[in-house]
Amino acid sequence: NEFAGLLKPMDHYRRLATPYFVHQPNLSYAEFTSALNSLGFTMLRSRTERLFQAAVTSNSCSQTEFEVALMMLDITSYSAASSILKVDIFEQHSSDSSSRSYLLLTEFVSLVRELGVEADKKRDNELRKTFKKFSTSDGRISYENFLNAWCRVIINAKEELKSNGCEIRRPAVLSVMMVAPLKWRRYSDCLKNKIKEADESARCEFVGLKEKLLHRRKLHREELDKKNRSEKLQKARQSRSFTLAASKEKRDSQLYERQLEELAARKELQEREFRKRQMRQKNEEDLQIKADIIRQSKRRDNEIRDQVANQGGGRLVFCGNNLKEIPRELYRGSEARRYLSDLVILDLSQNLLSELPPMGFFFHLRSLRKLSLAGNRLRCFPPEELSDLVNLEILQASGNRLQTVPKSIDGLDKLVVLDLSLNNLISVPNEIGSLVSLRLLNLQRNNIHYLPSTMGALSSVEAIDLSRNALRVLPDKIANMISIRNLDLSQNCLLELPEDFGYLCQLQILNISNNNIQVLPQSMVQMESMTSFSALYNQLRDVSPIGSWTNLLELSVKGNCLRRLPQKVKLHNCQSIDLSDNPIEELPPELD
Repeated sequence: NEFAGLLKPMDHYRRLATPYFVHQPNLSYAEFTSALNSLGFTMLRSRTERLFQAAVTSNSCSQTEFEVALMMLDITSYSAASSILKVDIFEQHSSDSSSRSYLLLTEFVSLVRELGVEADKKRDNELRKTFKKFSTSDGRISYENFLNAWCRVIINAKEELKSNGCEIRRPAVLSVMMVAPLKWRRYSDCLKNKIKEADESARCEFVGLKEKLLHRRKLHREELDKKNRSEKLQKARQSRSFTLAASKEKRDSQLYERQLEELAARKELQEREFRKRQMRQKNEEDLQIKADIIRQSKRRDNEIRDQVANQGGGRLVFCGNNLKEIPRELYRGSEARRYLSDLVILDLSQNLLSELPPMGFFFHLRSLRKLSLAGNRLRCFPPEELSDLVNLEILQASGNRLQTVPKSIDGLDKLVVLDLSLNNLISVPNEIGSLVSLRLLNLQRNNIHYLPSTMGALSSVEAIDLSRNALRVLPDKIANMISIRNLDLSQNCLLELPEDFGYLCQLQILNISNNNIQVLPQSMVQMESMTSFSALYNQLRDVSPIGSWTNLLELSVKGNCLRRLPQKVKLHNCQSIDLSDNPIEELPPELD
């Protein structure tokens, strides 16, 4: 409370001092003085030195000591400064600033003038005489002699005392009877003592402040530490509270997770038990199904054996029995093989067969003449055993999933009818040309892209159905099939017919509908046996070859680009003519 109202908050001094200690831990006296000047504390050198000596314990000033010095200035700045203080002015004019012990004549005159003595020539002479009177032999005057000269000669001591408010006590006796020199001597001595007291007070103004201010800083620090400890304690309590709450929440969460895990484990155990029961039930059902299948298989085998025994006569029909495989009883064992060797007709159509026995089945069917496998799920024939059917005349395998025809088909020399329609064939093997006895070939509704040139060797074929495929071109040697009478090429992708196509002179029925044919080859004028010609929905612009077909009974060229018919067309025997959807501009006279 001693400095209440004089000091500012401690943080104020810390903020003022911090910038000067950013790059260095301590300040020298010169740096100390410069820092005070920059903060607006302009003082005499002597007072600055006293402040430095009071605040600093060594030759350099720390930040804490600088803060204490600033607080000292704030406190001492409020104390009344004595107007009769001369020591600071003397030291400022002293020649030796380190010892502050004397003044020369010029310095003495300058000091007196600064203290308010008017300057004139007469006065300067008096000052020189006074200096000579009070100075030493070497022309120097000390501070003590300066005070004597000042109080006794230079100024009026009595008036100076009055102007500074100092009371002069009279002596107890004979004050009126005092001699004038003694009276003035008493005034000068009194003034001198007042000046010395003021000097001593100035020298001691900072004494004792450092310890008090350090003690105050210590108390302030303790208060801050106490406050910080209180805040830390409060934070620790809050943190502990939060930690306890988090720990409780974590325990609750872990408990909840354990409960969920236990619930999941119980649920998983129940599901496992349920799956086990289902598995046992399924195994029992599977066993029951297998037993039923075995019983049904045995019953079916017995039925097949009875059916085989009852049919006899070289004919065996299993049409529509939902067979997934050929019963082994048909080709396993000596009795079954003997029965197969006499078999002439074998009908396995409309079943669920996906494959044929790989070995030992076709080998014993050497007397077989007709084999029907239509309406199954076959993907291929046994690759090598098809040639064992040496007497086969009719092979029906339509409505399956065949993708290829085995090369062993070349061994079927007596084959007359080959029906491979409604499959997934993309090509026909070259070996098909070896079927010299073939008369009927049905390959409709496949995905055939091209035909082998060996098809021209089918000299005995009379009817071929290649409709609904993906043919783009026909082999030139197709014109060698001189016996063909019926040819269906409809719904393909043909762009043209071979130039020698007209050599098929025996052809009576030709269907080239739904292609992209634009022109008929001129060789087709030779097809005088043609009775039915269908070329619906092509891009025909000219059908001049039909002008020589005298036996034509049916003509259908609907949906083409025809503008006229041949002028000499001979259609007097034709019973049906369809020219619709053509841009025909003129009809021949026979049709008018």
